[in-house]
Amino acid sequence: MRDSSKQLVIPAGEHRVAHGFLFTFTGLHRRPDGKSEAHLHAHRLDGEGLKNEREPEFTANPVFWDTAFGLVREPFIKRYLTHDIYIEPVEYQSPQEAGMVTLGKGEETQAGKWRIKFARFELSGKPINGMPSDISVVLEMHDGKTTHILKPYWRLKANGIEDHPDRIAGRDIEVGIESMNAESRTVTLRIKGLEGLKGRPEFVVVNVQRKPAVNLVWLGTALILLGALLSGIRRIREAMKAQSAAIASQRKGRKEKKAVT
Repeated sequence: MRDSSKQLVIPAGEHRVAHGFLFTFTGLHRRPDGKSEAHLHAHRLDGEGLKNEREPEFTANPVFWDTAFGLVREPFIKRYLTHDIYIEPVEYQSPQEAGMVTLGKGEETQAGKWRIKFARFELSGKPINGMPSDISVVLEMHDGKTTHILKPYWRLKANGIEDHPDRIAGRDIEVGIESMNAESRTVTLRIKGLEGLKGRPEFVVVNVQRKPAVNLVWLGTALILLGALLSGIRRIREAMKAQSAAIASQRKGRKEKKAVT
């Protein structure tokens, strides 16, 4: 039996299906300890649709939090007798206003007549705390006739970050960097003067796995350990019995020897 995994991208308030469940993302909730929980209502599906439309069978709450070493993720596990439903958080994106777009390396999007592609990162400048001071985002913006190369960049300084947007010559279009995620290699761009970027709601990306027979594996392991324990106890008892018999035999032999003399 193998694990079966399915990746879901779920915008807030929308639904996605995996492994017999309908998952609804209701939003990200900040906990008092600073960690964030993504709340996912899971309704079981049968052959005719939702088994219970009102109450979810369970609510999953996988966790995200930032550390000095990057983003840490904590999965949610729903246990059943014969299998587990394992929900691993991958990524969370907050809502984007109009004029914002998030792209992964090599990814492109269409906005009106413009095609926007995030080609790569470029690093340059003197090191600041072990990092090059200038981090550029290389973009290819094509209007159907001409491809324009833009390089907005961040300049790292001891007291913060300087934002340096780039512009298309002769056009009232400016592109700046809103945020970057080095781990997922994505960048969120702030674009002015370009129609067609309507924004989007928040969304979460999770991997949903069905891990079969996990509890049966643990049960089998427990039975093996119990069997080994019982076997050990039996051997100890047999050894003690044999030792007692040997001692009794020695004592009997001594008594018989004394009687002869």
